[in-house]
Amino acid sequence: MTTIVVGGGLLGLSTAQALIDRGEEVVVLEANDSVGAETSFANGGMLTPSLSEPWNSPGVFRHLLTSLFVPGAAMKLRLRVLPSLLAWGLGFIRHSSRAHYLAAVRDNYRLADYSLMSTREMSARLELRYDLVDRGTLCIYRDETSMAERMALCTMLGEVGLTYRQLDPGGVVDIEPVLAPIRQQLAGGIWLPGDARGDARKFCVALAAAIEAQGGAVRTAAPVDELLVDDGRIAGVVVDGLSIEANRVVVAAGVVLALPGISDRAKLRK
Repeated sequence: MTTIVVGGGLLGLSTAQALIDRGEEVVVLEANDSVGAETSFANGGMLTPSLSEPWNSPGVFRHLLTSLFVPGAAMKLRLRVLPSLLAWGLGFIRHSSRAHYLAAVRDNYRLADYSLMSTREMSARLELRYDLVDRGTLCIYRDETSMAERMALCTMLGEVGLTYRQLDPGGVVDIEPVLAPIRQQLAGGIWLPGDARGDARKFCVALAAAIEAQGGAVRTAAPVDELLVDDGRIAGVVVDGLSIEANRVVVAAGVVLALPGISDRAKLRK
């Protein structure tokens, strides 16, 4: 079975590797001259299951309303987009209840923890080099209230596997000595040793090379113009006017506002 993966970023290449692990043939098509050149290029590279909170936390409605009048708000709502966001936005607000929020935090953590475990396993097996740093995350706090709120989440996530340690100001400085000059301003911190970070673009480049070494194909400068449809199912893609057939097509092209078109294969052949 041949699968075409559209997009040579983190998601597309990881999907391609998972398919190769199943013994399938894979062709990755990337529009740019190199893999990891768009969303994955500027990715922060944070591998942090501990930071699993969704954006629609309790009270988000108040923050969104306030953002209408604050130009630099971290989460900004603009009046002109309200009509298009109405249906989605109501669901976003509805799921910001405390029960929904806490359930999402747990689910996000489980998924992120599994993802990090899989990334580490794949990186070791394929000997990928992408500046991986396994030194955890240090969260620091200047007030007791903020630290208590984070500790409550950590305690909850500890029930599903999160490792954490609460620190006094001295413990914070022991881990990060550069904070010594502001020690008196700190309420404390939380040490999350299971987190990591790495260079997302280097990961993509290394993984693309590994895919090719295993017999997969990674084609750059190959923008997909159209999706081929045969009897109601996707049957391939069109690149530079050339039809490429496949048993499956996975679209992992990052933020795509619109595909150029979906064409019937019979029409393309005429």
